[in-house]
Amino acid sequence: MVVTFGEGSMGLEFAPRRRGGGCVLLQLIKGGVADKLYRKRLRKSMRLMSINAENVAHLHFDDVLNTLKTASRPIKLQFLSAPHRPGSAQGRVSGRVRRDGRGRGRGGRNRGGGRGHRSKSPPTARRSSGLVEKTFEAGSLGTEFVAKKKGGVLIKNIVPNSQSAAMVEPPLRKAMTLTKVGSTDVELWSLKEVLARIGALPRPLVLTFKIAPGKDWTKRE
Repeated sequence: MVVTFGEGSMGLEFAPRRRGGGCVLLQLIKGGVADKLYRKRLRKSMRLMSINAENVAHLHFDDVLNTLKTASRPIKLQFLSAPHRPGSAQGRVSGRVRRDGRGRGRGGRNRGGGRGHRSKSPPTARRSSGLVEKTFEAGSLGTEFVAKKKGGVLIKNIVPNSQSAAMVEPPLRKAMTLTKVGSTDVELWSLKEVLARIGALPRPLVLTFKIAPGKDWTKRE
């Protein structure tokens, strides 16, 4: 299916596909051009195949967004309808193409580092079913991440005397996998996408980690 947009914002948000590159439609922005013109034709999880007849089905997500921003107008987008499968949500770094041509993640700018930040409470944690939620305030996380071979990231190192080093019950440790940034599943994202998502969201920010099996959580590495 092909849809056409003129100048200005299209009112679309995209998310990277879990495998194989390219992206899918995350949502139509309420009241936007796409919502007004193509509400009955476009739906969530439809795969973007081409931009002005240029195949983008297997490009990296960032390259797709750049193509969207720089393509001539009117712009023609070709979508492939998605099958109706429960539980098939994609990993979500949303790419919104704005009127000024700049791509922006859904979280907006990191607003946690400015003056007047009222929360002085220490970082907190919540543990459930092998997952640990950690809440970070403004400033450096104190966690170094490394990419996993099959997608996603894990903790490479904890910086001493940092927010991460102060986490307890259980502490953060090397090899713990980052599963969510806020409410977004990032288990299959690239390191670059994960770091960009963390930097884009305001604080306090909740990160969810998967506990590595067979670890003694009564002592820190």
